[in-house]
Amino acid sequence: MINTIYSKKNLLKALIYFLVIFAPGVSHAQKLSYGIKGGLNISEIPNTYYESDSKIGFNVYAFGDYNLTENFTFGVEAGYTQKGFKTEPYDYILEKVHYYGTTIAKLNYLDISALGKFKFTNGKIIPYISAGPSLGIKVSDGTSVTGNLNEYSTADIQFFLDQVYTNSFGMKLGVGAEINIIKNTSIIIETKYNFDLVSSLNAPDVRLGIETWQYSDNVKNNVFEFIAGVKF
Repeated sequence: MINTIYSKKNLLKALIYFLVIFAPGVSHAQKLSYGIKGGLNISEIPNTYYESDSKIGFNVYAFGDYNLTENFTFGVEAGYTQKGFKTEPYDYILEKVHYYGTTIAKLNYLDISALGKFKFTNGKIIPYISAGPSLGIKVSDGTSVTGNLNEYSTADIQFFLDQVYTNSFGMKLGVGAEINIIKNTSIIIETKYNFDLVSSLNAPDVRLGIETWQYSDNVKNNVFEFIAGVKF
């Protein structure tokens, strides 16, 4: 009986000690912040019949962060992002006409991500890493052409884009830093890699004219994001 009372007293002391030492820090850390950010995308979709190259687009996001502890934050971001790829079909001459140029395949998404963020230090400059799942909702697609390409090549690529699922699911991995400029206001600088976990194509092995997009059962968006913003 005496040992039981003694152990309960020790447990009570330990609990009081924990609340006194850690609770003020936790309550201070549990703070909601928000902001806007945007920047440059470099995107590509491998595993297509034509050799694909990266294309440049842009992104813009609104975000909110909730500080669970001094070093760990849970956040949500939502915004508009441009994905896709660029391809240059072979140059050729047909009936004395030289066909050449570049087709840009555009896939534009509403992107919603839930991200955990680990901060390495606290101070004027706070470096961090982040990771979490990302849902993409396709809002539009299309093509643009430079040069003198055969219209059938462009139509093939547009048909391919029409087969892409409305929704995509992937991951975001990133590194960044918060730079405190004035009280409760920071500049955000980030680099993220946003990649699909499942194929984006609705119809594997789609036949496009006389061509076939090889490995079309594994078509995935890959995007590098370079972002700057402000956090309040």
